Amino acid sequence: LVTPDMFGTSTPRNWLVDLGALPLWAIAVSFISGLIITVLFAFDHNISSLMAQAPEYHLKKGTYFHFDFLVLGLCLVITGT
Repeated sequence: LVTPDMFGTSTPRNWLVDLGALPLWAIAVSFISGLIITVLFAFDHNISSLMAQAPEYHLKKGTYFHFDFLVLGLCLVITGT
């Protein structure tokens, strides 16, 4: 098995991409895709939390029930979506 001596890209290019060089359509598509994924993630979290706490399970909301939603909201704000 032949392995390289150094860790690097297979072509002579930088690791980071210049985001300023992206065309406007690529930025728009990325933004829309990210927004859709963020909304789906928030809905999934909310719906699954509410289903797990359905009245037929006779569960009480714990002290961290609302804290969980706060943490999710902060994560979404911090990541910029």
